[in-house]
Order: sequence, then C-alpha cells, then structure tokens
Amino acid sequence: MSAKLKLCVEGKDSQTYEIAQGEVRIGRSPEVDIVLSSPAISRDQCVVRFRDGQYVVTDLQSTNGTFVNGRRIVEQFLDNNAVITFGKESRYQLIFLRTSDLDECSTAEVRAVIEEEAFEEYRDIISSKIKASEAKTAMELSVASLEKVQNIDPKMLNQIRRNLRVLYEVGEIINETRDSGIMLEKVIECLGVATGADRVLVIYRHDLYMEGGEASEFEVKTCWFRPELSVSRDDNMGFSTAIVRRVVSEKIAVLFTPQQPYSSSSILRGQVQNSLCAPLVGGKRVRGAVYLDSFTAKRTFTESDISLLACIANQVGLALDYDSLHREQVRRDRSAATGETIASMGQFLQSVLSDSSDRLKQMDRALRRQDSQGAEQVWRELKASYEQMLNLMQGIMAYSTDRKLELVIVSVNEFVKRISDSYRSAVMQQSIDLAVTLDPTVKLAWMDEKAIEEALRNLIGNAFEAIEDKPEKPDDERRIEIRTEALPEGDYFAISVRDTGLGISDEVLPRIWSVFFGTRGSEGSGLGLAISKKIVERHKGTIRVETHIGRGAKFIMVLPTSRQLITS
Repeated sequence: MSAKLKLCVEGKDSQTYEIAQGEVRIGRSPEVDIVLSSPAISRDQCVVRFRDGQYVVTDLQSTNGTFVNGRRIVEQFLDNNAVITFGKESRYQLIFLRTSDLDECSTAEVRAVIEEEAFEEYRDIISSKIKASEAKTAMELSVASLEKVQNIDPKMLNQIRRNLRVLYEVGEIINETRDSGIMLEKVIECLGVATGADRVLVIYRHDLYMEGGEASEFEVKTCWFRPELSVSRDDNMGFSTAIVRRVVSEKIAVLFTPQQPYSSSSILRGQVQNSLCAPLVGGKRVRGAVYLDSFTAKRTFTESDISLLACIANQVGLALDYDSLHREQVRRDRSAATGETIASMGQFLQSVLSDSSDRLKQMDRALRRQDSQGAEQVWRELKASYEQMLNLMQGIMAYSTDRKLELVIVSVNEFVKRISDSYRSAVMQQSIDLAVTLDPTVKLAWMDEKAIEEALRNLIGNAFEAIEDKPEKPDDERRIEIRTEALPEGDYFAISVRDTGLGISDEVLPRIWSVFFGTRGSEGSGLGLAISKKIVERHKGTIRVETHIGRGAKFIMVLPTSRQLITS
C-alpha cells in the first residue's frame, strides 16, 4: 500500500510527499521531512507512519496541537482525503491521499478546512444577512404579507407554509426532548431535510484564556449529513472559522454564495457551493452557531431559508441556555441538600452517641456497685440505642439506593388488610382504636409490594407516635383510620392513614419530607417520611398530608394501577 501527503499552502502551488510504508515527520525543525516555517508549529509537530496495515498520524506533544478534520488528536488512523491542520497556524494543510491521481475528487468529499482567514475575503459574497434578534419579526412579516397580497407567488406561499411547519416541528422537538444532545440531533435533521442542505453542523464556542489575551475556539458538537452522501459522522467536520466567528461576534445570520474570483477560499477548496450560518443565542450568551452548506450547484439557499434558520437557531439557543440554567440549579440544590443532610445526620448521631455515652457511665457505676438490676436496665437501654443505630443505617441504605422496582399484581384491599391486622396487638396494648375501611371498587394494581409495604408501615408508625405525643385526657379519642379509595380518574387509587394526634404546625409542615428531620429527638431516625415519599414517587404517584392543629393529620398516598403508568 502506498500513499501521499499533499501540502497546500495559502497562495502557493501544492507539493506532494511519498509515504510508502515508512514515515514522514512534520514540524518546524530543518531535520524533519516536511518543514513548515511558522512559530505556531512545534519543531517536532507530528509524524505520519504506516502501522498495522494502515496509516496513522501521531501528535508529538506539540504546543498548539495537531488536528484531523477539525478535531484535535493524540493519534488517529487516516482515511482517504483526511485533512491535517496545526493548531493556530492557518496557512498550511496536509491532505492524505491513497490514490495516485491527486486531482481526483469524490462528489461526496467534504473538506472545508478550518482556517483563520480574514473575513474581508467574504464581504463581497454575502448574499444576505439578518440580525438574530430580528428573525422572529421577519417571519411574522412574511406571514402577514399573505393578507396584503392578492396574487401570491405559489413558490413564496409554499416557502412560508414550509417555514411554519418546520418551526412547529422544531418547537415540538424542543418541548418533548429532555436530553439536549438528542434534541440537537433531531432539530438539525429536521432543518437539513427542510432546506435541502447536504450538511448541518452545530458548532460550539469555547472561550479560552491564552498567553497574549483571550481567544475563541470552535468545535463541532453534533452533525447531520444527507444520507445519499454516505459520509461518516466522524469525518469531514471541517468548516470556516472565519464565517462562524463573524456570525457569533455580530449575532447575525448570513447566506454565502462563493463565486469567482474567490476560488482560493477555504469554502471553494472544500467544494462548498453555498452555505448558511446563524448564531445560537441564549439570553445574552452566544453559545455557537448552526452551519448549513451544500456541495452541488443544484441546491441554492434562499432568503426564506435564512429567516427559517435564524428563527430555529434562536429557539435552540434559548432551549440550551434554559437547560444549562436548570442543570446548574439542580446541582446547587443537590449540593445544598447534601450539606443539610450531612448536618442533620451529624446532629442525630451526636444525640444518639451522647445518650449511649451516658448509659455506659451508668453501666460502669452499676458494675462497680455490683448492682445487677441497675446494670440490666442500662443494658436494655443500650440495646435499644444499638437497634436505633441499626435502623438508621438501614434507612440510609434504603433511601440512597435506587433498587429496581419488582412490579407484581397485588389485590390492594387484601394487601392493606394484611398490614393493618399485624398492628392489632399493638393497638390493644396502647388502647388505640384501629379502623380499616376498604373500598370494594379498588381491585388489582401493579406495585413493588415490599416497597409500598415499607411506605405504608412508615405512615402507620408515625400515626402511633402522633397519638403517643398527645396528652391523655378522658375525652381524648385515640384512633387510627386506614382507608382505601378508588379515584375518579380510574387509573389511580389512594391509601390514607389518619391519626387523632396533635397535628403538624405550620412551622414544621414544610420540613416533614426532609431527610433526618424529626420531632422526637434521638428516638426517631427522621427518614420514614422521606423514604415513603421516594417510594411513592418512584411508582409515579404522589403523597400529601392534610392536618389540623389539635385534631391530627391524614397522610394520603395516590398510586397508579397500571404497569404502563409506573414504567413510562
């Protein structure tokens, strides 16, 4: 196998270098095979060699990096027509060719090289431009024109209809797609099909602070190629940074139609016939640009295309900005919640350990006095503290672990009755009236039976504690009510637990779902309601509380009956 490197230098004739099955070293040093005289290129920049039946380019730890088809590499196997460039140096490009005919050019070839060309070269070939902020107004004027013109050009009417349809489709994609990467892929495919483009790139801007001042770099975030071109997504990512930089800096959408005498431009060297570019503007921030181009003269972009692209780029820019703000807020909320959780857990553990320390001292005194009865009492208290700590650790594991739901069909009323019956002896010992009301219209439901049982037992346990906390008076009613109920929606049912305790104050109410929050000091873990809430929400249900001071509280779990609602 043989191959060549074609060196293209701005304003000079190209040169070719044989590689055969050896290697070619590139750099600024006079000792290398291809000498590139530029301070932006390292003395030993990179090497191209034959290895394992293929040609590979390896960066030699250069200062500004080696790029293949616009992507910085450490080592990269070379496909035919791959373009090698060098960091901030824009004058040089190496084209890797396996074929002997250096003039051969595939119709599917896309080689718009990343260059730092002066934008003045393109000033005379800008067919149209529009401010990004005026894109919506331009579209509205296009639609409004329908009411004023009697004999509308059918072609113009079709373009307006197309634009409205595409804008609606893009809006639906943005609203329905949570993942920003998938959203971008769907939007640019929709845009490429609508405009007839051969290639659509989403280009992100990265602000870097380098020696000598601030510089701006761009990279392709995602791409779409017309399927007929059979172009790999990982190849042919080149584009003109001059175009993108202008679009981003001035926040304008532009239409380029390169013509002679601009045959030396990177656009024409890449076989691009015309291109569109619009900025991704989110609020005051310009994230990058959307870049469309065509490689055949048959497809020429129009004024209608530039209006459509500008509108869509605005929509996408705002969606990406919102997504970033949302992610940052979630990160901050999680960080704050983690800090609060650790602080609450520390306070709880400190309280338990303090009680245990006091009991150990009591045990020590009882043993010194040989007070077996006192020592036995303290031992029971220490054992209770141990069980409390064990329950805490189990609660932390239950809350922090997202175990996969094991969904089964359950008879809801039989399920609730079984759990309620297990408390009969406890309510008798504490003189509590336990009332269970089962709605006969509640039938079968899908659920993780063990998880929902844990959630329900947490609510019942809280009801017992609420009644114990209420001062006993002759006229006080000590009652717990457990109820099932079918809801009007049909696909949901409710399980409620009501107690006749003291109720929950307005001050405490907002905090009851927080991890490690409790009103019983070291006697409770503060995890019960947090765990119940998480279990219910994993079942795509809701949990809420109704409370009145002095009259008790009622916790209601609303759960779906179907498996589809839980797993959707």
